[in-house]
Amino acid sequence: MTLRVAAPAVVRPAPSRPKAIVEGTISLEKVAAGSKSERSALTMRVGGQRVVIERLGGNPFMIDAQERGLVGKKVRLEGYFVSERLFRYTGPAGDKKVAAKLEATQKKLDKAKTALQEHQRFMMVALLSPEGSRRATAKLKDLQATVRTLQNEVKVLKKELAG
Repeated sequence: MTLRVAAPAVVRPAPSRPKAIVEGTISLEKVAAGSKSERSALTMRVGGQRVVIERLGGNPFMIDAQERGLVGKKVRLEGYFVSERLFRYTGPAGDKKVAAKLEATQKKLDKAKTALQEHQRFMMVALLSPEGSRRATAKLKDLQATVRTLQNEVKVLKKELAG
């Protein structure tokens, strides 16, 4: 028996499409009714037309929690028009520096929340001595204040990005 190896497929580069920014209110609607592609999808009115909005690289047949959070909100998205009625977004349109700062702040917030949870577990042991209790309580208040500050900063940055 001889094994034959198929010739490698010719890989063609994706057509270059200009970046675009769309702005509007996201809706959840049924699209492609009656076809095998019928599904619920995110849509937006752009120039009087309904445009299906999909995350670049995402599954067009599944809407995750993050995308569901966009429904009913006015957003600015950056991405590419695949056709007149299909827009694939790469992310929120806005200042890249603000987006980077938001990401860094979100990471700090996650670390602060983890530290707070660990400290709350530690407090059970610290409560056995009065001095340990005072130190642990002071640190707990400091960690709680840090978490609140970072949460407020994340809210402000998200509003700034939403424009």
